[in-house]
Amino acid sequence: MKVQSNPRLATVLAAAGLIALSAFQGSVSGEPIHFINVHGHYVPLGPEFPPKSKMAVKFGFPGMPVSEFFASMDRWGVDIFINELSPTTIWKGGTHDDYGIPNLSELYPRRVFSLYGEGLRLLYWAVEKGRDTARHERKFVRLIEEAMQSGKYKGFGEIGLHHMQTVRRANLTIKADQPWMLKLADIAARYDVPIDIHMEATDDTLPALERLLSHNRNNKIVWAHTGWSELGNATADVWKRLMARHPNLYGSIKHRSPDNKYGSRKVALRYRDGRIKADWLHLFERFPDRFMIGSDIAPGVFVKHGNYLRHLKRMQKFLRRLPPHLLGPIARDNAIRVFNLPAGGNSWNEKTR
Repeated sequence: MKVQSNPRLATVLAAAGLIALSAFQGSVSGEPIHFINVHGHYVPLGPEFPPKSKMAVKFGFPGMPVSEFFASMDRWGVDIFINELSPTTIWKGGTHDDYGIPNLSELYPRRVFSLYGEGLRLLYWAVEKGRDTARHERKFVRLIEEAMQSGKYKGFGEIGLHHMQTVRRANLTIKADQPWMLKLADIAARYDVPIDIHMEATDDTLPALERLLSHNRNNKIVWAHTGWSELGNATADVWKRLMARHPNLYGSIKHRSPDNKYGSRKVALRYRDGRIKADWLHLFERFPDRFMIGSDIAPGVFVKHGNYLRHLKRMQKFLRRLPPHLLGPIARDNAIRVFNLPAGGNSWNEKTR
């Protein structure tokens, strides 16, 4: 039987398809999708913050005024920003004061939260110098305990277990199952806070990470930069295998252009046309309660602020491509649970400035 075409029906179906597509990809009104950013590095600028360290002066951290920072966060939908030192900053002698940690959290208690990182320099030093003695370990544990007892920090990080300072040039390498890391895991579990790690996936680092994860199942490990890697080994399949074995492993999503020169295309989250790649989408579907957003922007660290803030625009495009049932968990709910952030209604969305 020959089916007659019906232009009016075709128009109705096309309109319905567009509506469905709009719902799937998020708001089309221009309003940003609101989310919590669990991984970032912000250097504030203003008289209310302590002077910068010699390292920050040497590397020329310009800082960004707080008003400009919050305006950018509002524009791109960042309701909560978790601030932390980068592994390079810790190793090179940077301080919490350089990043306004924890001062910024105390000034803006519902918008910015801090991770503890300054005392981790002792871990790097001990590994590099081979000085992981009992005396230094006790000092390390004391620093970590004091940080948690202060109540000023939501976790530890960013710990560079295998961190590349520049493309394919190793900067920091610490075994995930190094004894001090296991001590740190026990302390973090006792205080119910996560450890945020930066680690390239290799034949050496992955088994060590599994031993850390198995050491204390109450410890929460957030492996930063899901969907980005310099070596290109941290594929969706690797993530799937590890998450199936270890319920205490979480990921924070870092979205960059598929053509980003500092990351491998093999692990890019999206195609050039914007679609999320099937292997990553299947991963998020299988573990909807294990992923969060960690943009890894660094406003105030480099002169060209826009080069980093524009990554938030890309993150909005990524969020709009998520299926509706994944958007809430990945954009905010998982972060609230893992980092013990304020929850309920619009309270965590308030702009307290």
